[in-house]
Amino acid sequence: MVAAGFIDQVAIRADKSPTPPENVRKPRRAIDVPFLPLVPLGVGADVDKFVYLHPSSPLAHMSPQELPEYVVYAYLQRATQGVDPTKTPKTRMHALTDVTGGQLAGLAKGTPLLTYGKPVKEVRATATEREVWVVPYLRAEGIGGSGWPLPMKKVIEKREVGKGWVVQ
Repeated sequence: MVAAGFIDQVAIRADKSPTPPENVRKPRRAIDVPFLPLVPLGVGADVDKFVYLHPSSPLAHMSPQELPEYVVYAYLQRATQGVDPTKTPKTRMHALTDVTGGQLAGLAKGTPLLTYGKPVKEVRATATEREVWVVPYLRAEGIGGSGWPLPMKKVIEKREVGKGWVVQ
């Protein structure tokens, strides 16, 4: 229920993302596990694209292996620049709850954040309606977010004049 109000404030574990980061050392604590937010933090080489769990988060007490694939957060926080200008402080997220890919697809249905790929498999079809398996994609359109594929889902599509097949 909480995730519904924060559907655009979701992050995926960086190692589970479609393009996992290279040369990232294995984290020993949950607060060192990198996540990629749906809405990117900024542009440029100096901007760290990862966010990390805040130490006060309930998820911070888990082991890195137990952390969920997707996390819904309330807000992001970055500490002020320290004495050493070469070190940039990490952006921390105040996690609210973990969600699954299926839950994300259900929560984002009917929003511009969710798009569907071409049908992978057709279950049954008539002239005006068909039941198919598709891959939903969660994307922050128009703001440079790459987005992620979610688990395959069975949907019903109806044929509309001038639009083709439309997911119901």
